[in-house]
Amino acid sequence: MHSRPFNPRRFADCPVSRFHDYRVGAIAVDVEVFDSEEDWEKVQTPISMKDSPAKRMDEDLPDEVYIGPRFVASPWLFALYSGEAGPEDASPIGMLKAVCNEVTIVTNRLTGNQWYKVNADCGFPITLGLPIDTTPAPHPGSVVDGKAFLTGTTGFWLADYEDPYA
Repeated sequence: MHSRPFNPRRFADCPVSRFHDYRVGAIAVDVEVFDSEEDWEKVQTPISMKDSPAKRMDEDLPDEVYIGPRFVASPWLFALYSGEAGPEDASPIGMLKAVCNEVTIVTNRLTGNQWYKVNADCGFPITLGLPIDTTPAPHPGSVVDGKAFLTGTTGFWLADYEDPYA
């Protein structure tokens, strides 16, 4: 059962689980891969800062800014916080813009299907799963932009030889 509006203080006395290796992960839902940050920027519409209050306070701000290529956000974040939406309304699908650092092809041990495991930077390190038929194929330096299922992980995406408790 939840309260509306959501009140995080309600859970202040509840036991807390602690994980030392907890990371945010993502599974691609509807994404586009760009070969480079420059290719990504070519198709983006910058936000003008020329007449913004921020520009008036700091003349060193650029005249135009981009949302990305390192960015992640949940469209539900503000609606949940304000109480306009409850947990049953929310979705784990978020906006993701990330620069690929390391890309490996891995095989799902249950299905035998291959997929791309991407260690990327969306403002913080994230592990991203992409379908093997993603085109163009991701590579270090490429940019992934679109919708992703955001997850939390405690080491489940580690290779067989990696110790999650090391």
